[in-house]
Amino acid sequence: MAIDIVEIPLRSGTTTDWANSFFILARDECGYDRTLGILKFGDGVHRWVDLPLFRNGPILWSEITGKPPTLTDGQVSWEEISDKPATFPADPQEVQWAEVENKPTEFPAEPHTHGWGEVTDKPSTFPPQAHSHDWAEVNGKPATFPPSAHAHSEYAPVGHTHSEYAPAAHTHTGLMTGTAQSVPNATGLLLINLTTDFNNLLAKLRSRGVIL
Repeated sequence: MAIDIVEIPLRSGTTTDWANSFFILARDECGYDRTLGILKFGDGVHRWVDLPLFRNGPILWSEITGKPPTLTDGQVSWEEISDKPATFPADPQEVQWAEVENKPTEFPAEPHTHGWGEVTDKPSTFPPQAHSHDWAEVNGKPATFPPSAHAHSEYAPVGHTHSEYAPAAHTHTGLMTGTAQSVPNATGLLLINLTTDFNNLLAKLRSRGVIL
């Protein structure tokens, strides 16, 4: 690529001279501020005060335009900042757990509920575990429990009498006590069977606590 070699004229003046000048520097024409030691190159359109600086090094405070006359405590209120964004989305980043300071040692769960559909890995059935309940924990129990229709034929035989047999010697003090006794002058097989049946009956009554 060919390089154009041109002759650049140089104009100079003090800061005051340039500030009061309406002279338009031509394109590539150089202007020098002897007071501040700065250079500007013309563009054929703008005055000196509207041209950008051409200089290596920091920008001087005096070169900044539109600055406030005073700064209070070096602070600027939020309302004074122009063109600020409406929101400040956080940049995606990762923070290691060890980098988090003042984190709690435990995280107790807050009281909450879950819908049945939100519960995962739940079993299909819930077989009851062996357990017991106190009487007071049973709801809807009846006030009374009337007995069902039933009989005790195994204890008190019905439909027969023993009037033909002589009773054995016995007493009825309190609960029934005693055993069958032989009956004097009783003879025959019927008396033997009666004694055996009566002793069996007494044994059953004792086993159930009816008699002593």
